Amino acid sequence: MRSIKIFSGAVILGLLVWACSDADTSSLDGDNSGEDSGVKKDSAPVGDDSTGDDDATASTEDATTTDDSATETDSSVSDSGIADAKADSAITDAATDAKADAAVVDSGVADSGVYYTVGGTLSTLTIVAGSQVVLQNNGADDLTLSANGAFTFTNKVGQGGAYAVTVKTQPTTPPQTCVVTSGSGTIAGGNVSNVGVACSKNAYNVGGTLSGMRGSLTIQNNGGDNKVFVNTNGSYNFATKVTTGLGYAATVLTQPDGQWCKIANPTGTIGGGDVGNVNVTCVEAISCQAIHAFDAAAPSGIYNIDTDSAGAVPSLNMYCDMTTSGGGWTQVFDHDSSKPANAFMPIANWASLNTALPNAGYYSILNRISSLKSGANYDFYLTWPESPDANIKGAYVQWTQVQDPTAVTDPTAVTISNLVQSPTSQVGGGSFSGLAKKAGSSYLSGERSGFWYWAVGSAAIYSGGIPAFASSSKGAATYATRVQLFVR
Repeated sequence: MRSIKIFSGAVILGLLVWACSDADTSSLDGDNSGEDSGVKKDSAPVGDDSTGDDDATASTEDATTTDDSATETDSSVSDSGIADAKADSAITDAATDAKADAAVVDSGVADSGVYYTVGGTLSTLTIVAGSQVVLQNNGADDLTLSANGAFTFTNKVGQGGAYAVTVKTQPTTPPQTCVVTSGSGTIAGGNVSNVGVACSKNAYNVGGTLSGMRGSLTIQNNGGDNKVFVNTNGSYNFATKVTTGLGYAATVLTQPDGQWCKIANPTGTIGGGDVGNVNVTCVEAISCQAIHAFDAAAPSGIYNIDTDSAGAVPSLNMYCDMTTSGGGWTQVFDHDSSKPANAFMPIANWASLNTALPNAGYYSILNRISSLKSGANYDFYLTWPESPDANIKGAYVQWTQVQDPTAVTDPTAVTISNLVQSPTSQVGGGSFSGLAKKAGSSYLSGERSGFWYWAVGSAAIYSGGIPAFASSSKGAATYATRVQLFVR
């Protein structure tokens, strides 16, 4: 006989609660993905049906179950590229953009799907072999240009995107600097073509160091751009830079009183950097020989000579012969009798005359001879540069003398050496024996043998001019119109 078990109402109610509890949890999840790992799944009811404990237990589990809807969305979870039905429209994902294009610059804004070119014009690039400039847009998309004219970057920029054109690499052949104008902005519905890039050759400093200078010195570059120094030594630059490829030529415009300055490395062509070896060095100009020894390129002319180097004796302008017989000669006497104003005078007046007018034909600093010698003895050069007689014009005597001729009065006491003369002898008289101061017809004379032909500072006219050394004696017709004496 089949028996039928009758359950009590309490048991039936417990089974219903158990069944409903499992079904509700599934519906809250909404999918089978299992991502709600924090939700505890209900198992079979725990406890004896007959006691009713299973109902209480099941009820407790439901109350502690975490609702799926409260834990489904988690802001700390990053979408790794899996399609998300709730994707935020403000997020641009280049990896899933159906319109991604390698020729498009990502401007950092939402992709509009519309793109435009960026370009402009390159101008004034100096073009030789190897000349080029490299541009960039937005820090990339390198564009190398080697010719002036229009240019366009390869990559386009999307509508609303930013562009920023810069120079990545400046031209080096020759060195140039290119400057961008109208180089940045935002794409606004059309191509950009107004970016300007203009280039110019670089300019560099020209300078060096100055040493040994006292007083005031002015130098210049390329015939201008004067640089003035006053009691200053040290490094310097000319104010105006010189463009690469162009030349520079530094010169001294005005020398310091009593000094002579020369420039090392004065000329050259600007390359790719500053020039810093145009060095200026100054020395004391105590004589023409001192200048010549310091600067063999110093030309003949008038120099400011300070025989005691800024001492009590004032400096004077003196004429220097830098070419004759080795150069370095200081003129101490010059008389041109062909000029009516250049009178003959008593010998005492010839010691110092028109001292500010060297090489002008009426000049004497015979009283300074002793301060102008360069060695222990005196080197002299006596010449007659002008004469109506071809035998006299250009005649000269050169020698070394122990005594100062302004201090010795006895011609026989004069000691000379290294005598060179042209012509080689004086017909009708004795040989030249050096200069001495002797009262009579000239301030200084070489007339040891009774001849008046070596006269310096004549007191009287000789046959219309100045008695002069010649190869033959022509009596009253033998004379010069100009005589000069130099010492070194």
